[in-house]
Formats: sequence, structure tokens, C-alpha cells
Amino acid sequence: MNPQKNRNKFFLKFFPFKFFLIVFTGIIFSACKTSDSDLIRKADDEALNQRAQLAKYLYIQVLQNRSNRDELRFRALEGLAEVSSTQLFDYPAAIKAIEIILEEFGRDALFRDRTTAWRLRAAQIYRTHFQKYERALQILEPLSLDTNANSEVLQEVAKNYLSIRKFSEATFFLKKAWDKAPTSKNCNLFRSLQMDMIQTFSLDKKCDQAIDWIQKKLPAACKPDSFSLAFEEAHCFESGNEIQRAIKIYEDIIKAQPSNSRAHFLLESIKKRQREKQIR
Repeated sequence: MNPQKNRNKFFLKFFPFKFFLIVFTGIIFSACKTSDSDLIRKADDEALNQRAQLAKYLYIQVLQNRSNRDELRFRALEGLAEVSSTQLFDYPAAIKAIEIILEEFGRDALFRDRTTAWRLRAAQIYRTHFQKYERALQILEPLSLDTNANSEVLQEVAKNYLSIRKFSEATFFLKKAWDKAPTSKNCNLFRSLQMDMIQTFSLDKKCDQAIDWIQKKLPAACKPDSFSLAFEEAHCFESGNEIQRAIKIYEDIIKAQPSNSRAHFLLESIKKRQREKQIR
């Protein structure tokens, strides 16, 4: 058998696989050399398509590649914080990324305006998921001292003060938020601020002021959250030992919404407490 012929046959048989290996190696090598800006674009696309784990991996890869505090590092941190908090619900990872944003870019004039939203997001995560109200207030402090702070920021400050039962501070920031709210033309914001103010006065055992806010008119274009306001009013009347007025409110709610289980429960609860008092 001709050895040269055998070598040729072997080469022809092996070549397609050999060619594939060369091409594949080239692709991998090219991917490894992908620029950080391309990686961020790829990560953004993956995040938009709800492939959150892959997006997270790509953002982390960029962060590992660059230590310079520049636009690409900022965008990678933003992407990591966003995908961790809104898709993966990995709040520890989100907070870590946001804390780095604030530490590295919070005082940089080129990025300061863009870090404002992340301060608010961090405070919301600390309050709602970790109950770290003092840390939330620390993060918000630069914004709370700013005369240009918007209603959403001021409301978040107030919510954290309310969580640690500092009612005077909560009231102060809620009133500031209410005064600025007309510029937003946001009815949901008005309703939310009204409810926060009512609950603050109610918890502070100042139901007369809570009722003033229950009766406060919203801008003409905004419909009040009537049932929520009615529940708060009934609670205040019960706290003030005006039991029949509270009962009347629950009965009116049930007439308007016969399937309202909360109203049924609260009405039965208040009646049960009244019966127990009579037995004693």
C-alpha cells in the first residue's frame, strides 16, 4: 500500500475537523478580545430580552476588565444594579452595585446628576427589603438638603422617618413634598402623599389632623382613593372612641362594595370588641 496515498487520505479525512478547530479557536479568541463597549451593548441587549443571568455575567466581566472610573464602568454598574433589582430580584447584589456607583461617582461633577436616581433607588431597597432606615436616610441626606429635591425624594425621606417613628420629621418632609407635587401633575403621587400624611398623623395619635388630610381636596383632575380614605377615617374614629361613627363608615363601604372582605372583617372586629366590653 502506498504510504503517501494513505497520508493523503488521512489528511482529507481529518481536515474538516481540523478546519473547524481553527475557526472555533478564532471565534473564541475574538470573543475574548471583544471591547468593553461591545460587551455592554451585548449585556444591554440580553437584559432587554430578559436573559438576566447572561446580562449580569457580561456586566461583571466589564467591571473586572476596567478599574478606571469612566463612562463604561459607570454603565456596567448601572446595568448590573438594574438587572439585579428588577429581573433577578437579587437585592444584595443590586445594593452592592449602587453603593459602588455612589462611592466612585457620587462626587464626580460629570456623573453627579445621574447618581441622584440611584440614591433614591438604594434608599427604597434599604427601606423595603432590608429595613435599614438609618442607612437609607444617610444615602438620601445630600438630596434632602437640596432645595431642588423633587417630591419623590422628599416622600422617600419621610417614609424612612416614619418607619423609625420620627413623626415630626416625617410630617416636615411630607409637607415639603406636597408643596412641590403640583409641578409633577402626578395624581398617584398626590394620593400617595395624602395617605402617607394621614397615616403619619394617625400613628402620632393626632387623628384630628389626620381627618383634616382625609378631607383635603386633591387637584381637580385627580380622583381621591375614596375607600382607602374611608378606612383611615374609621380607624381614627375608633381610636377616638367614636365607635358608632366608625361602624357607620364600615357599613357604608359594605353597601357600596358588598364583597369588600376587609370592611366585613373590620366591622365584625369592632362589634366583637364592643360585645366583650359589655360583658365585662
